[in-house]
Amino acid sequence: IAALMRQERIAVLAVQETHLTEQLTEQANAENLTIMIISNSTQSNKEGVAYIINRRELNLEIARYTHEILIPNRASRLKLSWGTDNELDLINVYMPNEPLEKIQCIQTVEQKLSEAEGVENPIIMGDWNFVEEAIDRSPMHEDDNRIKDAFRVLKHKYNLIDGWRMNNDEDIGFTFSARDTNSLSRIDRIYAAKNAYLYTVDWKIQATGKI
Repeated sequence: IAALMRQERIAVLAVQETHLTEQLTEQANAENLTIMIISNSTQSNKEGVAYIINRRELNLEIARYTHEILIPNRASRLKLSWGTDNELDLINVYMPNEPLEKIQCIQTVEQKLSEAEGVENPIIMGDWNFVEEAIDRSPMHEDDNRIKDAFRVLKHKYNLIDGWRMNNDEDIGFTFSARDTNSLSRIDRIYAAKNAYLYTVDWKIQATGKI
């Protein structure tokens, strides 16, 4: 991961299903001094989300950050600020597989963000474990409307835009393959609030190998 971030000049990477305990996080940070892992994970065999900061690209002596756990092992908020008016509000999520748990998780994220201070133009990203449109699955099919309805509340509240879809219209692209069902999906997505989206470029799906 450190090599990937160096080569691609990635300042902040949001990752899901990290399986990191506190001890493993400390060990990884000690072994890789050019990055800093900020983790929301307690189990080594499932779940977990984290932010990885590239110290070569983001000077932590200048930039300030706060990390807030919204849902243990499932959702975190990282707020970065530098200068007087420069801020990034990043929300990282890893949704459960079960439909009712997924709905509850989305609703809890919405509630926690409502209670948090200064959430204005967030960028919300992660492994959603559902899709909004049938075109994002192969074989093509619709997902549970109850899940999409719950997400629509969050999406409308923060005026979120699916950046890749906005830039690729009717194109087909996938981020996950399930060998047991021979299926593909774009369950990994980044949504940006409209005011944040205006400053984004270069939306793409890029294979990174097994990292």
